[in-house]
This record gives sequence, C-alpha cells and structure tokens, in this order.
Amino acid sequence: MYLTIFAMLSVVGSWFAWKRNPTYSAGKTLRLVGGMGLGIGAFVALDVLVVNLTIHSAPWVLYVSMGVLILGSVLGMFLISRAFTRPKEEPLPAGVPLVTLHRRKVYGWAKVAGIVIGAFALLGLLLPAGIDIAAYTMAGFSAFIAAFMLPIGYIAARDQDRSLTGVETAPWVHWSYSEAEWGQITQAEMVRAGIVATPTFQWKKQWKTLAVVAVFTLFFAKFEGYTWGWDFALLGGLSAMMAGIFWYGKRAARFAPGRKQQAMRKVSREVYFADGGLFWEGDFAPWISMNIYLTGARVDENAPRSLVLIFEKVLPGQAGPNILTVEQRVLIPPGAERDIQMLQEKLAEKCPKADVRICPMA
Repeated sequence: MYLTIFAMLSVVGSWFAWKRNPTYSAGKTLRLVGGMGLGIGAFVALDVLVVNLTIHSAPWVLYVSMGVLILGSVLGMFLISRAFTRPKEEPLPAGVPLVTLHRRKVYGWAKVAGIVIGAFALLGLLLPAGIDIAAYTMAGFSAFIAAFMLPIGYIAARDQDRSLTGVETAPWVHWSYSEAEWGQITQAEMVRAGIVATPTFQWKKQWKTLAVVAVFTLFFAKFEGYTWGWDFALLGGLSAMMAGIFWYGKRAARFAPGRKQQAMRKVSREVYFADGGLFWEGDFAPWISMNIYLTGARVDENAPRSLVLIFEKVLPGQAGPNILTVEQRVLIPPGAERDIQMLQEKLAEKCPKADVRICPMA
C-alpha cells in the first residue's frame, strides 16, 4: 500500500516537473510516452523469452541472463528517453576535438567503483567461511550498480562535452578576466554563499538526533541478544563516529574559505555565452534541457556589477523531483554594453519563456 502511494506521488511529482519545463508540449509528451511504452513492451517480451529459454538450465545461467537483460533494459530505456528529450545541436566543425571536462568525472567515478568492489572482494577473502558471503554480495551488488550507472554516466557526460565544445567553438560572447578581477569575483562569491567559519555540525542543535540514534542502537543490540560487552562496544563506536563528525564539521568550516579560493584558482578565468549554454567557473549549464533551464536574467548594479542568470534545476527526490533555483552571477567587464545588448536579444530568442531583462534599451 505504502509503495503504491509512494509510486503515485513520484508519478504526479514527475508530471508537474515536466509540465513546467520550457520544452514541454503535448506532442512531445505523447511521443515520449509512446516510445517508453514500446520499449517496456519489448523488454517484457525479451524477459519472457529469456525465462523460457533458460528455465531448464543451471540456476547461474538464469541469473546471469536476467542480469544482462536488466542491464540492457535500463540502458535501453535511457537511450529511448535520450532520443526524445535531447535538444538538437548544430554539427561541430570538422576536426574539432571534444573537450573532456565531464568525462573525466566519470573516469573518477569508475576508479572509486573499482576500489569499492575490490575492497569488498578482498574483505571476502579475509573473512572466515560463512561470513564471507556478505562481503561477496556487496561486491557483486556494487559491480551490478556500476555496470549500468557508468555507461549511462559516460553517455550523458559525452553529450555535455559535445555541447561544451560547441559553446567554446562558436560563442555569442566571450569574456576573459584579469587576476585582480577574478579575485573580486571570488570574494563576492564567498560573501554571497555565506562561506564563514561556522561549524556544519553544532552539538547544541543536533545532540537530540544523535541521542535517539544511540538509544535505537542499544535497543537493537539487546533485541538481537548481544551481551553488555557488545552494547558498550557499539556505543563506543557510535560515540567515536559522533566525535569524528563533530571534528570534520569544525575542520570543514575552518577551511571552507581556503577551499573556495583554491577551487576558483583551478578554473579558467573566462566565461562563454553561446547557443548551447553558459560555461562559467568551470561549470556548464545549457539554457534549456530536461534537467536545467533558464527562467530569468537581470543585471545587478551593486558592486561588483554582475549579470544574474536564474536557472531551475530538477533533482531526484523521495516522492518525485525537487525543483532547485540556482543563480549564476557573472561579472560584467568594463565596456561590455554592446555584449549585453546582444545577450538580451539572443537569450530572449533562445528562451522565450524566460524573463530576460538585462538590457534596459531592449
């Protein structure tokens, strides 16, 4: 019953999130639903076929076959959704290599996945027989998740790298900043983000939550029949974890300004505006997509004078997607009024549903 209600809430939330997307249309919705329905029907038919072909085989044959089918189904549904929702882009000039900004992140995820899988497998070798199955199960589960998440992540990252290459190849506007201007941008970003030495973990606010966790831990230990020695060991481990969280929170808050400055030093001191989107502070944001889209643009005349671009970002949630409003503030260099005029015209044409008011002369 609860799973049904949860699923219904997820469907309703997804529908409202899709309907407020600038790319929404009844025709696109029907095509997407039809394509997804045909895909689901094909995968159900393949499922029946695989079961019939392997029903008299060894159990491992059935498990492997079903695992491959599930991976193929997930990847196939992603490709179907991508075919209907990915915006059309102009072809890149011949011989232009793709940037690797987003795919490098996927390579990092692959390394982490390999380490996690290897760690669980090694733990299984070290544990005694009978207990080692838990470690091997976690290794297999991690490998299964990585097997469909990494290809999907790579395809999505390559799409973003292609879009970013187009942005850098044919920009509407390209601004570069001096070191002094970049320092001004960094300081303004830190002030707006509230990056100050405030601990992320505050004992006065969170001790009740931790106390509840401790009580439930002890209750679970007694319910499972553990001795008082195990109780104190669990409580000691929990206390150590609390102390670690408290220490990490204070340390993270203390070094937050330095980390922000270091991150800003690593990215290129420039901004690109193009038909494909915005590239700023090392991050790429398309003007219109399924997951992020421009809703407004204005000029903040307060020092430092900045162009404020307002996006809505769709994030997965427990009962349907969550809509997050994100502001990108781009420092306007001196003598850029003609560029501002161009951006007003280009953005109003590219995003007709967005509230673009960056040029009073437009």
